Amino acid sequence: MKRNSKNRFSMKFWKRWKNPFRFLKWQNVKIGQKYLTAFIVSAILFFVAGMIVYVQLSVAGNDIKQIEEESLRANDMAQLASFIQMKDAQIADVIISESERYIEEFEETTDSLNALIEELNPHMRTEEEIDAFDKIKANDERLNIMFNDIVDTLQNDTLTIEDSLLRRQSSILRESTLGIVQELIQMMQESQSNAVKNANSSLNQSIIILIIAGLSAVVVGTLFIFIISRTISRNLNKVVDITTEVVNGNLDVD
Repeated sequence: MKRNSKNRFSMKFWKRWKNPFRFLKWQNVKIGQKYLTAFIVSAILFFVAGMIVYVQLSVAGNDIKQIEEESLRANDMAQLASFIQMKDAQIADVIISESERYIEEFEETTDSLNALIEELNPHMRTEEEIDAFDKIKANDERLNIMFNDIVDTLQNDTLTIEDSLLRRQSSILRESTLGIVQELIQMMQESQSNAVKNANSSLNQSIIILIIAGLSAVVVGTLFIFIISRTISRNLNKVVDITTEVVNGNLDVD
């Protein structure tokens, strides 16, 4: 009897030593651990999807911020165009009326325009925008020089240039500047449009990723549950079969 027990113990030890990693097999994993594995896999899928969506939403947030900035820049450029038109009109008023009031208004408009130019200058991003903005500043400087020459000649009573010629020169500078401003506004609108497209694309990708992650988690979870249930059913059927054999008197079943 002792020898049989010793032999059985030796065989069990040999089986364990022969296959020390048998606990890693799926059928040897406990039911609770199997369900926990299914939950962890689904949670990991949702976590990865959440991180990807977070990155996508961050990109979309940057695009929305760019849209706001481009809108503000476009509004400032429209204000700049308005100041240029005001300066042209004030030059004409000075030529016609020779009034000190229009001189003061021109100087106030120039101060406001200079402040706006200083504010906009750092926000010119591309080479095209920088070149166009430099042309606007150059035209504005030419308007200022023209105005100062007109004021000097009026104060000295030595105006020799015809009024129509001065008006024409001022109008040419105004039209040239307004054309450049319009080009800049179009560039900003294109940049804004691209930012809107990028933001929509990021949001759409986030929605798709969430849908894929949700479906993947459902499919993986369902697959794990199906495998676990099938394993449990197979083991229960095996137990029932063995019990039936024992009841029928067959004691040699394994």
